[in-house]
Amino acid sequence: MKDAMPLRIGILMDHPSPHMVPLLDALAERDDCSAGVIYFGRISPNRRWGMPLGKLPYQFLKAVTFMIGGLRVNPGLVRALRKMRVDVWIINTCYDSPSTLSAAWWLGRGSTPWVYMNEPPRPRNRMVSTLKFLLLQFVLRRAWGTIGMGEKAASMYRTLLNGSRPVDSIPYYIHLEEFFRLPISDTPADGQPLHFLTCCQMIHRKGLDVLLKACKKLKDTNWRLTLMGDGPLRRKLEREFIKYFSNERINFVGEVSYGKRHLSFADKHVFILPSRWDGWGMVVPEALGAGLPVISTDQVTSAHEFIQPDENGFIVPSEDPEALADKMNWFIQNRESIPLMRVAARKSLQDYRAEVGAERLVKFLFKLVNSEKRSAKVIESRRNNFLTWKELRESPLWYHRWNNKLRSLSKKLIIHGALAAKPRNRVNGNRILVYHLILKEDRRKFEEHLRLLKDNFRICSVFEVLDSATNTKNEKIPSIAITFDDGFRLLMQDCLELLERFGTKACFYVPTGFVELSDYPESAAQFSLCRHYYNLPLKPMRPEDLKSLVDFGHEIGSHGISHISLGMVTKKVAERELNLSRRRIYEWTGKEPVSFAYPYGDTKTPIGDLTDWIHEAGYKFGVTLKRGKIDGFTDPFLIPREHIEGNWPISYLKYFLFS
Repeated sequence: MKDAMPLRIGILMDHPSPHMVPLLDALAERDDCSAGVIYFGRISPNRRWGMPLGKLPYQFLKAVTFMIGGLRVNPGLVRALRKMRVDVWIINTCYDSPSTLSAAWWLGRGSTPWVYMNEPPRPRNRMVSTLKFLLLQFVLRRAWGTIGMGEKAASMYRTLLNGSRPVDSIPYYIHLEEFFRLPISDTPADGQPLHFLTCCQMIHRKGLDVLLKACKKLKDTNWRLTLMGDGPLRRKLEREFIKYFSNERINFVGEVSYGKRHLSFADKHVFILPSRWDGWGMVVPEALGAGLPVISTDQVTSAHEFIQPDENGFIVPSEDPEALADKMNWFIQNRESIPLMRVAARKSLQDYRAEVGAERLVKFLFKLVNSEKRSAKVIESRRNNFLTWKELRESPLWYHRWNNKLRSLSKKLIIHGALAAKPRNRVNGNRILVYHLILKEDRRKFEEHLRLLKDNFRICSVFEVLDSATNTKNEKIPSIAITFDDGFRLLMQDCLELLERFGTKACFYVPTGFVELSDYPESAAQFSLCRHYYNLPLKPMRPEDLKSLVDFGHEIGSHGISHISLGMVTKKVAERELNLSRRRIYEWTGKEPVSFAYPYGDTKTPIGDLTDWIHEAGYKFGVTLKRGKIDGFTDPFLIPREHIEGNWPISYLKYFLFS
C-alpha cells in the first residue's frame, strides 16, 4: 500500500529546454509520481529554440537582472519553495547562479530530500575554477544526492563527493524521430567526394579553428565540408577557410531553425564535433540518429555515452588537429566501412529513450526518499488521545518559532484592534467553515464555536448553503456549513461527540489513499508527515468510520486519493485522483460524494481548467480555502471557505464571520 502513493517531485530549472522536455513528458505519463516545474526565466539567453514547456504543470518566477554582470535573481524563490508541497526536489540549474545558491541554502536547512542534477562543470583558468569549485561544493554538500547528465558527469561527481552522497547518471533526451526517418545516403564511390558535416555555435569553445587546421592536413582532396550554425566567429572563419579551400569544398549554411535542423543531416556521410568543451553535446545523438558515424573530441560528454571507437565513430583528443585529420583521412580511405558504422550509429541509441531515463530517475528518487526515515516515528495509538497544538505545530528551529510567534501576535493585534474599534455583532452572509483538527484541549472552545454558530446561523449542508445563496427569496437567517479536511481519526472523538450533542451535521473531506493506509500504521505515519503540516503523524479514519459518519447523517466528500495538489499534476493524474476517490467513497459508504475539496486549496494550473476536470468527474461543486461569503455569483466549483481551527477564541470567529 505504501507504493500506492505517487512520489511528488518538484523541479527547478533555469528556463524551458527541448533537451529536458522528453524526460519531463515521460514523468508526466507515469502513475507512480507527479511533478511540477518552477522556471527561473522564460527563455534561454543564448538559444533560439523558443519556450518548449512539455506536459507537466509549470510556473515562471519573476526575475530581476542586474546590468553589471547580467546576474539574474528571483526574489520569490523561497516563497515558491515553501508553497509547493513535494516529497523531493530536483535542482537542474546552473550551480553558480544566485537563485541556485539560494535554493541550495534554503533546502539544505530543511528535511525535504533534494538532488542536484546537471552537466559537469566546465574547465576554466585556475582562479575562476577555484571560485567555481567552491560554489559547486556549496551546492553538492547540501544536496542529498547528485545526478550527472551522462556517465562522464556522474563519474566526476563521484570523485568530488568521494562516496559521501549517492550519485547516478541520467542523460539529456531529445525527440529523434525525425532524424531516424532520414534515409541513409549511399556511400560515395571512389572518385566522388566524402561529405563531412559539423553543426554548432561558431564560438571559440566549439573548436572550429582546430577543424580548419585538420582540414589543411588532409592528404586526399576528395572530400567536402558543410558547416552549419552561426555565431560571433562566423565571418572570421569564412575568411580563414576561403584562403585555403574553394566554395565547392567548403559550404557555410548559417543557422537552421531548430525544428528543421534534421534536414541538414540528409545526404551527409560523417559528422564532426571538434569542441573544446561540451557539457553534453546533443548534436552527437542527433547525428547518430541520422545514421552518421561521428568524430568527436574527448571533451564532449555525450561522446563518451554513445561512441564506440571503430564501431560508430572515433573519439580524439581536444585541441589536436593531427588526430582529427587522421580520423577524417581514415573515413576517406575506408569508405567501405561506413555502411556498417551507420547501422551501428543508430543501434547505439536503442536504449536512448526518455522512458528509460524517467524510470531510472524515479527509482533513484524513491530510494533517496526512503533511505532516511523522517525524524518523527509512528506514534502509539494511546498518545493520539493527548496530542497538543504545541506538539503538532511548534518548530524545533528557533527562528521558525520566533517567526510564528510574530505572525500570531500580529494577527491577534489586528483582530482585537479591529473589534475594539468597531464591534461586530451582525452576521455577514452565507459561509462555509473548514476545520482540520479538534483536539481534546479544544473541547471547550469548539463547544463555544458551535453555540455561536447555532445562535446566529442556520447550520446546514454545503449544498444547502449554495442553494440558499442562489435562491431568489431572502433568507432571514444566513446559512453556514461546517466541513473538516484530511480525514484524521481524532475527529471521531470529542469533535463527533459535540456535533451530535448540538444536533449539527458536517461534511468530512477525506483523501482515500490515507484511509486505505489505516491498516498500515508505518505507511500512514509517513503519509501524514509528508502530506500534512504537522510535526507528528496523525492516524487516518477507517472505512468503517466513514460508514458510521454517513449513518449519523454527516456527508463524506472527496479530497482526492493522495492529498496532492491538482495544480502540479497532469489531467491524466487528476482524473485518477478524482474518479478513483469518488468510487472508493461510494464502495465504503454506499453514497457517492457530490463535492470535492482542493488539496492545499490550489485551484489553478497552467495546463487546463481544474473546474472543468472536477465537473467532468461527476462532482456537483468544489470547495476551496479562499475566504469569502457565498452569494448568487459564487462559482459552484470555486466555493470559498473560512479556515478556522479548534483552538481559536470566539473573537476570531466574530472577526471573520460578522460585520
